[in-house]
Amino acid sequence: MTVPLNSARRRPMGIDGCEDTYGHAIGDEVLIRLAQEISEAAGPDATVARYGGEEFAVILPGVGAATAADLVEQWRLRCTQIAVATRLGPLRVTFSAGVAQLVSTADAEDLLRRADRALYAAKEQGRNRVVSDGESVAGSPRPLHDPASVAS
Repeated sequence: MTVPLNSARRRPMGIDGCEDTYGHAIGDEVLIRLAQEISEAAGPDATVARYGGEEFAVILPGVGAATAADLVEQWRLRCTQIAVATRLGPLRVTFSAGVAQLVSTADAEDLLRRADRALYAAKEQGRNRVVSDGESVAGSPRPLHDPASVAS
């Protein structure tokens, strides 16, 4: 029996500019708030961890690829509605995410590599979006939700 395990790598957008403008302390405040928001939304079975500076890895055991991608899109939309309170005032932050599912022939390193590839595809496609790893679906990273295609 295989248990679906998904990884979502995400990089909050605006952190670099935030740190350049307000310093690392404010950037850390934003990261902490986003981590709290994502941890709450992900639920008790998920593992949310800071991974590589401004990135998070979210491990979702027992969640299929399509459901994981939909969840991450919901989190992305949820975070766009939040004004992160900092000591210098509220800041709005968006993020891009790459989603991949662990397949039976792969290991954790491969899972993170594919999620990372999908994350970079999201950034190359204009940021503030979720991209699924194509290996688990159709061969190459593909956008799941393109905010530019949704009418306001």
